[in-house]
Amino acid sequence: MSNELDLTAKLNTVLGFDPAKGGNSSADVFKEALREVQEERAAANKAKAIELIKKAIECRKKFDEVEKQFNSQKKKFNKELGSLLKNIEAMAKGSETPEADEEPTEN
Repeated sequence: MSNELDLTAKLNTVLGFDPAKGGNSSADVFKEALREVQEERAAANKAKAIELIKKAIECRKKFDEVEKQFNSQKKKFNKELGSLLKNIEAMAKGSETPEADEEPTEN
């Protein structure tokens, strides 16, 4: 009889649970729990990543719009500066120039 108990104990050790009781081993329960926790964390990280990517896309769109506006204003300022420079050069040569109060015409 002692030999049967030893074999039952050995079987329980190998399986990690008593098959006569029909329960899962605690190791299997922990493995399942760990897998679920990892899946929950992965889902949470994915949601965070999606939110960050959306914010990055919006930030880039805003940057492109501001850059477009800046380049438009820069073009206008360069045009105005070019007109003023022409007037300054003309004055330096002694030529007649339009009144200084007049705004350069923009197209």
